[in-house]
Amino acid sequence: MRRSRATLGNARKLRDVTGVGTEHKLTIAVNLLGIFNYESVEDFLKSSEIIHDLQSNSVTITDKETATRIATASIPYLANSDSLRKVLYEATIATAAYSTVNGKNAADFKIQQSMLTYDHDMSSSELRKELRLALLIGQMTPAELNSLPMQRPRHVLIDARQTLGNDQFLKMFFEDPATRLPHTFEALEALGRGQLAALLDPNDQEDAKRLRVLNNEKGEWDAMNASGGQAPADSPASYSDWIDIRWWAASVHNTAHPLKAALAALASVPAGADVSQDKKFMDARRELRDALGKVTHDAHAAFEKGWPIAVTFALVGGNTDANVKATWNGVQQVPTAQPAIMPPVAKKLAAGAGGNKV
Repeated sequence: MRRSRATLGNARKLRDVTGVGTEHKLTIAVNLLGIFNYESVEDFLKSSEIIHDLQSNSVTITDKETATRIATASIPYLANSDSLRKVLYEATIATAAYSTVNGKNAADFKIQQSMLTYDHDMSSSELRKELRLALLIGQMTPAELNSLPMQRPRHVLIDARQTLGNDQFLKMFFEDPATRLPHTFEALEALGRGQLAALLDPNDQEDAKRLRVLNNEKGEWDAMNASGGQAPADSPASYSDWIDIRWWAASVHNTAHPLKAALAALASVPAGADVSQDKKFMDARRELRDALGKVTHDAHAAFEKGWPIAVTFALVGGNTDANVKATWNGVQQVPTAQPAIMPPVAKKLAAGAGGNKV
């Protein structure tokens, strides 16, 4: 029998367990890479591995081969942040191509490109260079960049991202989306060189040498093309620039042709028909899959962190809601000088990073 407290003369209230709760939310990015290498999602899951990037607090579910390219050797399930950035950008090209082909069935598919950098102790010149991306996407002017307080920046957190949708997917691969005219390799190479050059610091000695080569001031870029990448003796980093730009230009250019064929085959499938039963389309899709497989398995060097966002932004003509947020010394400096709360993962890194870079 249940009795009320009023009927229990000796009962005494010790504490009330009811109260006000506070809800805290934390967004975790989950990346799915390598699915197109498998005939079914079930096969992919059977052969997948999960790795975690402490810097961006993201979880990546991928095939074992890709996992080995982005994991730290000593800790197999921890992602190397720089390697993860490269693989994610490779996957952007593949995902955009597949989304374009499946346009009839995925009318509102979007891709978000992102770059997260945390450094406990960053120099003023390095911070200024990292923020040059904000200039390229039109978020800041040079005068605004120069006006930022950059003396002894500590606990620097830079979060850059942009969203690509259906309107941008076709522009990634075609100079004229209406006629499916692909970008020329030469035009893509020139665009990649220009965007990379804009991210470098002309006051830095090494960057100045790279700029000289990128701008082909002494014909050195042409010489690298002719020699298969032989960099000038005084600028060995130019080899990495050459590899990155040539890889990117070839990836976009070589994907466009099988993508065009797949789109043409898709257009010929009768409305309401099962596209998986159409031999012409499935053959074209296999050709596209093979092309994308080559794209994502080509090794390339360590590009500038903001370059994938910058070069894609320029290629698609903007309108990607690209933005950069930057916090240091406990204050959000970009885009507004308002106090910002450091994400939990950054707090954890700040507490344990000491004077080392993450």
